[in-house]
Amino acid sequence: LKVPLTVIYSIVIVVFIVLSYYRIDVWNNSNSLFTDVIEKNDRAYIAYNNRGLTYYEKADSVIKLGGDKAIINEYFSKALNDYNKSIEINAGFAMALSNRGNVKGMLRDIEGAVKDFEAAVKYNDKLESAYLGLGNANSMLGKTSDALKYYNIYIKINPNNGGVYYNLGNTYLNLNNRDIACQNYRKALDLGFIDAEMMVDKYCI
Repeated sequence: LKVPLTVIYSIVIVVFIVLSYYRIDVWNNSNSLFTDVIEKNDRAYIAYNNRGLTYYEKADSVIKLGGDKAIINEYFSKALNDYNKSIEINAGFAMALSNRGNVKGMLRDIEGAVKDFEAAVKYNDKLESAYLGLGNANSMLGKTSDALKYYNIYIKINPNNGGVYYNLGNTYLNLNNRDIACQNYRKALDLGFIDAEMMVDKYCI
């Protein structure tokens, strides 16, 4: 007895719909989804990285709202745990290294952040987020020549991020090179980075 293909497809669709219905509670947010993946496969290093990113984003949201520092640190701690697990499973996963560097930077472990960003670009020399992190971290450490180097590498990969030109402007301004600083502030503004407008008005007119 042959079952028509249309019947088979209908059964498959119905089964999927039923399964989806019972998993809505799992898929209702990305954190739950990644947790579900990890529970099914504790070697899913990408899921650990992605769940870590959801904790990082939660911490960032609380910061923007001026929220409780304890809650912020709790989210960052959870993010670090997930990035650590991702890297434990796959030591060469550049994105997790770069993301962990971002958390360390937010926690003011700048030297630790630099090590993670450097490791990230070792494994993926096109990872723009790691070069941005290296630029920011070296700027915070007062290593302006290194900061400029990494910002410029970033721009070669992604020339359309106004925020990086803004950071370049700040770095050149700290070097008392107002002309080049203003070139970068204006470029940032052209790319829609509104914060640069104040710097243009203050230093470039």
